[in-house]
Amino acid sequence: MRKTPCDIGFFFISLCLGCWVCFTYPEPHFLFYMGFTMNVELYKTESPRNKLQKILSQANIINCKLLNDTNILQPILILSDVNNDFLSDYNYCYIPYFERYYFIESFNKNINSLITVKLSVDVLMSFIDDIKESYASIRESENP
Repeated sequence: MRKTPCDIGFFFISLCLGCWVCFTYPEPHFLFYMGFTMNVELYKTESPRNKLQKILSQANIINCKLLNDTNILQPILILSDVNNDFLSDYNYCYIPYFERYYFIESFNKNINSLITVKLSVDVLMSFIDDIKESYASIRESENP
C-alpha cells in the first residue's frame, strides 16, 4: 500500500503565492518554488563560525530567486546577471524575508549564466537576541 505524506508524518499547506509549509515533527520547513523573488544582503566575515556576534563588512544587496523544494535551514538561491568573480568576495548573507543569517557554502555556475548559491543557517547570529537574553547556570567550565 502506498503511503501518503500525511501517513509519513508531514503534510503541505499553501500559505501564499509561491510558498508552501511542510509540517514535520518537530519543526516546520518552508518550501518554495522558483518564482519567488526576494532581496538578499551579502557580506564578508572573517569571524569564526562559532562566534556569536559576527563582524560583517562589504554589504551589498542583490535580487534572487529560490530553487524548487528549498527550505529555510539550507536554502538554495538562483542568481542571474551576476558576475561570478563578484560573488567570490562574499561568504555570508542575511535574508530579511526569513529573518536569518546564512553561511555561503558554495557557488555553482549553471547553464544560461545562472548561478546557484548553497546556504546553511547561522543559528547563533540569527537568534543572537534570544541567546543574549537567556539565563543559564554553568556548573563546570574549561579554562580558555
